[in-house]
Amino acid sequence: MDGFSNLTTYCFDATTGNLVWSTPFAEKIGDWRCSPAYAEGRIFAGRSNLAEYSGLCALNASTGEPVWCYPGGGASPAISDDLVFSIANGKVYAFGDNDQIRG
Repeated sequence: MDGFSNLTTYCFDATTGNLVWSTPFAEKIGDWRCSPAYAEGRIFAGRSNLAEYSGLCALNASTGEPVWCYPGGGASPAISDDLVFSIANGKVYAFGDNDQIRG
């Protein structure tokens, strides 16, 4: 939340503690309420509009560059059976093969 978080996702080198990459503040990817998830070389993080989530993004884990963003879901993603699950606004979102929503 503004004042509590920069609405940014950060990647640090586990050995040195140095910053590797971060998402631009203007993109509003990540906040203190959202734990990112990792799978298949991607980081999944929610996009926030301060009061609610406004989407889910898949980021390249090495560079932080967006692979895709979808304007639904966003709350702490979970991964199971090659699907990424997220919730927002009373709905459950499932992202699967080819980054399409399955249900």
